[in-house]
Amino acid sequence: MNIAVMALLSGAFQLAAHYLPWRSILRRKLRRTEAYAIGVVLMLAPFSVWLGLAGLWLVLLALWVVVATSGAFVIGAYLLDGYLEKSHEGQVAQAENRVLRGGVFDDANAEARRASLENGMAAVVHASKRLELASLRVRQAAEYGQSAVLSPAMEDLSTAMDKLQAARRELGDLWQMDWGAMR
Repeated sequence: MNIAVMALLSGAFQLAAHYLPWRSILRRKLRRTEAYAIGVVLMLAPFSVWLGLAGLWLVLLALWVVVATSGAFVIGAYLLDGYLEKSHEGQVAQAENRVLRGGVFDDANAEARRASLENGMAAVVHASKRLELASLRVRQAAEYGQSAVLSPAMEDLSTAMDKLQAARRELGDLWQMDWGAMR
């Protein structure tokens, strides 16, 4: 097997995996890490076969140890991101709670609270964008004949989006306050 054949096989495998109906097969969306793993395996499969046929077992082992280690680090990074995002969401919720109770600006830490408010606004904007995307996906699914199941979900998304827009407006109004007077 020469380099051109290995490259063409890897490309063909990637193309096939790209157009495979994963949602129908798995009955759920393919996770990003799963897509990465499938892509790497399909990319390296022809080369791995060639290494095996050539009897280069140590090189083959080294290749897959490096791939597995790299994959473990990627999964670890995603787990860390998830942990940090949940931690940040908790901090944002605490800051929002202080703002809603009205006692945010009456001590010497106004700058820290300002930063918390900025984080809160960023979180609201991020959440509303994610809801808009989810809403779009639900509408697209409804267009393809899933409306009976998706109608309640669409109503829930609409309600959540309305609440987020109200929170965004309220945080925006707070943001427009005179910060110098709050110190």
